[in-house]
Amino acid sequence: MTKTGDPASVPETGGDVEFTFVVTNNADEDATITDLSDNKFGTLTGDADCQLGTVLAANGGSCQFKETFSIPAGDAGDTHVDTFSATVTDGDGNNDTATDDETITYTDVLPDISVTKTANPTSVLAPGGQVEFTFVVTNNADEDATITDLSDNKFGALTGDADCNVTTVLAANGGSCEFKATFNVTGAGGTSHTNVFSATASDDDGNSDTATDDATVTILSPTGRIAPTATTCQDFVGGTAGDLTEILYGLKGNKINNVAPGVLFYYSLVTVPAGTHTIDVTQSTSPSFIPFAIQQDQAVLYSYPGCVKLTNNSTGVFTGISGGTYIVGIKYNPGTVVGATNPGNVIYTFTTRIDTVAQPSSADSLTLRKKPNN
Repeated sequence: MTKTGDPASVPETGGDVEFTFVVTNNADEDATITDLSDNKFGTLTGDADCQLGTVLAANGGSCQFKETFSIPAGDAGDTHVDTFSATVTDGDGNNDTATDDETITYTDVLPDISVTKTANPTSVLAPGGQVEFTFVVTNNADEDATITDLSDNKFGALTGDADCNVTTVLAANGGSCEFKATFNVTGAGGTSHTNVFSATASDDDGNSDTATDDATVTILSPTGRIAPTATTCQDFVGGTAGDLTEILYGLKGNKINNVAPGVLFYYSLVTVPAGTHTIDVTQSTSPSFIPFAIQQDQAVLYSYPGCVKLTNNSTGVFTGISGGTYIVGIKYNPGTVVGATNPGNVIYTFTTRIDTVAQPSSADSLTLRKKPNN
């Protein structure tokens, strides 16, 4: 008799093998099969033309059948050996038993992991700000794997968290873990910051796999812009907002009696660090003069870049603002200086602040100037 397995090897996690069993009668007399068995898989049923009761013709009569069995998990390099046994009898009650074994080798299952890294927010205002990164490690292999390294090429070794760190075991076939870490991303306006996350995982045979993924954070140039009547937040974001550099006033006697244009806008892009903070806009004048009043409820905080109105007031002060990138847009009424004594030329400067700290490049200025020949 013979027994052969296909395939001749399985992964160390185990797998199915189809065995082919052949029983041959070498005697000069017919013989009847009375037993078919395997020392690991027990009694074998055979098939329609090769089973208990099948008569094998003399001098080489044979039959064949196939069976598929699941080989249990083992260690790489080890083998699984099982033995097939068949017994036949002749018409005189004489028996003969033969055996054959088959060896299945266990092959190593190598680790296979993948990682992802995402940034929130994906942009910060120069010179930089806090960004929360989310890191995910996934085990794609058929065997459990243990994380042995978590690192970032810009921020160094990563500690992870309670359920995702060095020593965390990832289950086979899709087991994953996730952690978050916040870092300060810095750079000049108009540049970008890219950093690469790397994770390594090992199996119980000492094999390892490393995977990487990067995330890019754009460093936005902080912008303050004084724009004319009818300018929108979308104009500002899209780069089509015009610049307003002066307001002209007319005199009656020695008093301001009119201004043109009658409305102006100030927009700025600002990134707020993690936590909650206050955003405000200040007016400074040189020489000191009356500030322009904010139009009723026209100090607006917008989302970036969608320009969705988040909150508004008439003071230009926004409190309890969470970390993120925003647009401040304020509509001013220069007509509030009408009735004031002729001031000469006055430079107005608008600046966005976070917790009273002026934000870089958010300042923009215009001049209140007397109309010619007036």
